[in-house]
Amino acid sequence: MLCPACQTETLADDGICRTCNLSFSAICPNCQHPNLEFARFCGACGERLDQPQTIGERKVVTVLFADIVGSTELIGDNDPEIALDRLPPALARMGNAINQFHGTIIRSMG
Repeated sequence: MLCPACQTETLADDGICRTCNLSFSAICPNCQHPNLEFARFCGACGERLDQPQTIGERKVVTVLFADIVGSTELIGDNDPEIALDRLPPALARMGNAINQFHGTIIRSMG
């Protein structure tokens, strides 16, 4: 195989060009062909090389979506400061219930 940097014939098993020290450390998981360390696809079989190796974990989750009925009418005509003062008691009660059962709160304002 020719080194793409210096065009010197290199041994595929070396993993590195003996002339310019270019690394061929990306080994294709499909065909075991050595590729440049920054290659995204295998030069021999076209397999994608940069796929992240993730170890997944399955979890049972419950998702709660809470819409405070009437909140628009409750805070709509007020100054923002007054409106923000009215929501925390409702949010605190919901948060207490979630925390009581060791839940996690992830807030999304959208």
